[in-house]
Parts: sequence; C-alpha cells; structure tokens
Amino acid sequence: MDGWRHALWDKTLKGTQKGKGFAVFNDNFRGAIKGDSDGWGRGFVTGENGKESAIATGVQGSVYDFTDSPLETINYVTVHDNLNLWDKILTTQGLREQMGFPELRNGSVIGGGTVEEALRGADPYRSVPARDVMASEVVKRSLLANGIILTSQGIPMIQAGDEFLRSKFGDHNSYRSGDAINAIRWSNKHKFRPIFDYYQGLISLRRNHPAFRMKTREQVEQHLQFLRCHDNLIVFILKDHANGDSWKNIIVIYNANRSDAEVDLPQATNGWKVAVDYCQAGTKALDLIAEDAVMIPGLSMMVLYEDERGYPRPVKTVEVHYERPNGDYEGWNLWVWGNGVREQRVNIDRMENGRAVFRIVVRASVQRIGYIVRLNQWEAKDIDGDRFIELPKEQKKAIVMIRSGVADEKMIS
Repeated sequence: MDGWRHALWDKTLKGTQKGKGFAVFNDNFRGAIKGDSDGWGRGFVTGENGKESAIATGVQGSVYDFTDSPLETINYVTVHDNLNLWDKILTTQGLREQMGFPELRNGSVIGGGTVEEALRGADPYRSVPARDVMASEVVKRSLLANGIILTSQGIPMIQAGDEFLRSKFGDHNSYRSGDAINAIRWSNKHKFRPIFDYYQGLISLRRNHPAFRMKTREQVEQHLQFLRCHDNLIVFILKDHANGDSWKNIIVIYNANRSDAEVDLPQATNGWKVAVDYCQAGTKALDLIAEDAVMIPGLSMMVLYEDERGYPRPVKTVEVHYERPNGDYEGWNLWVWGNGVREQRVNIDRMENGRAVFRIVVRASVQRIGYIVRLNQWEAKDIDGDRFIELPKEQKKAIVMIRSGVADEKMIS
C-alpha cells in the first residue's frame, strides 16, 4: 500500500500502519539509496555523500523510523512509476546524451517523428564492456542498489528486468508509450548473464538465511550491530545466529566509494568465509579471509560469514615486491588465479623500500599461482605474458621480487 499517496490518505501515512498487519512502501529508503525518482538527484549508490545514516535506518527495517517491525516496510529502489534503475543511474552520471536517449513526452518524441525512428540511434548499454560487464561503473552501482535491498531487514521488492539491466530509454512516465519503450527484452538475460546470476545468488542467500528476514524490532536490536557507518562505507554484523540462522555471524559491507576500502574484521575462530563479493553471490564459500581485515573494491558489496564448523586456515603467504622506476604505483594491482586460488584482484598492501608490496594468502595445498600486474581494470599490463610463482608443497612463505617491464622474477624465500 502506498503509505504517502492513497485515497485513504489520513489513515495510511507512513507510521499509521504500526501494529495493523500490513506494510507500506519505504520511499525514505528508496531516496537514500538512489536519490530522487526522475531527475539528477543522487543517493548513496549514485554519488551523494552523507547518506550513511539514512541507509542504516533502512537496513534495520526502519524500526527507528516509522515501523514497529521489519514486516511493515516494503524496501525497493524502483517500481512501476518513474525512471527505472538503469535509466536513473545513467541520468545521475550524466550519460543520457551519450546513450542517445530521445526526449519524450506522453509517449511522443519532442520535435516530431516516431519513437521507433528516435530509438535507432540509442543504445542504453554503450558504456558496458562486452567482455566484462561487471567492470562497468553503472553496472556496479545498480548491483549495489538492489544488493542493499536484498540484504536489509524488511520485505524486498525488485522491478521486473532489473536483473538484466532493463532500460526504458530514459522515459520516466511510460504509461502512454508502446512496446518500443516498455518491452522487457529477454535477450538481455543472455547478454548480461553474470548480472542475472548475481541477483539469483543474492535471492538464494536471503531465502536460505533467516538472519536477513528478522520479524521483530527486538530481534533487530539484539542481533544487528553497525561496525562502521561513515565515509560512504557501511559495515554491520548479524550476530549470534540471528533469527535462528545456521551461520553464527554474518558481516555485510557496502562500499559506495569509487576507490577500494580496507575494512577491519572482528576475530573469528576459523576465519571469515566470503559468500558475496563484487562479481559473485550465493550461499557457498568463495574464499576464506584468515586475516583481521579485508579489502573491498569500490562500488561493491561483500557478505562474509562465520560458522562453527572447522575450516582449515591458509598457511602459505606470498609477497610480490614490485618496482617501478618512475615511482608511480597509482592504480596498479595484481590479477591472480590458479588451481585452488580464487581468481581475483589483489591491491597494494603497503609500500616498502620504494616498492609496492602485494600480499597473497592461499591454502596449504596450493603449489602454483598465476598473476598479471595490471593498471586498474586492464587499462594496461606490465608485460604481455603471464607470470607464475612455483611453491613447493612444504613452503609456507615466499617473497618474489619483480621489476616493471622485466619478465624475470627473483624468489628470495
């Protein structure tokens, strides 16, 4: 029920539903996440600073705002009216003209001509790399937006097509527009399959873990605690088997900055398992964090969990010491892979003696790690070929020295 605009206006304002057994749409949370509905206004995921407190309120099921229970709030970013999520993000980032969106009013093209003709030069996905859709900044912002919805307390709702980047070519009031604007283009499910899979993983996570579906204010107060809530970074823990969850503790992180951020983690006996990162989501462990901090990429989220089943800690640590004669290390990182090694980006851990040091932690069974030194998201590679680190089975630590532009590497321990 629309709690802010309805025929029963005086009876259904947000807050009047308390204890009455129904929920209202949470436009407070919606606006905090994305900004206004049709214009350039920004929110947490679209580049506005200072929205952390409003996001935290929504994450708690708005029990400190207008509800008595998380079951009284319908959390969403977009619904049937206004710009859909993809078009809203394009608008806030100033990309409408680049995408070739026509100017429409009441289902017609301003200036004349047919809608079909006007759309021939439009491509809502012009900025999305065909080979790596997850690298798109607009994709990252869209996944973070509904990622927040699907990991918050309350009743989640997602608009049809968000899971494969549906666009209505910037038409914010399309009820008079035809199929050229409103059609759901199912071919995008194949085109943007990694995004569909990410949504599917988040939905599976929510369905299988009741910690994300607490029913009372008392549960929220007892089990949800914020660890960090500033500088466009939100970290909270769902603790002590929240709502009967099989996982003992769950940490959720939202990073709305363009840059990566390091987040301190509470101590966990068997380490923290990663269920959601910037490109994968689900209920199975993607990685194990055995350290007391984790690096989360910009414009992404992460879900980590601790359970009470034993899980062997990684016992091999590799440090790659990288020297660039010009001293410019901005944006340089490693891309690592291998048998038993999660394919991922590794950022600079620290600077030492004028070199960048990358730290890679792997399990005891790993004997070979492949890596590439690259600039940002493949803007450049240090050398054309791949590099490999060979690790004898019994070796627990290795330090590798490399120099920019030189394929040879030196193992010093």
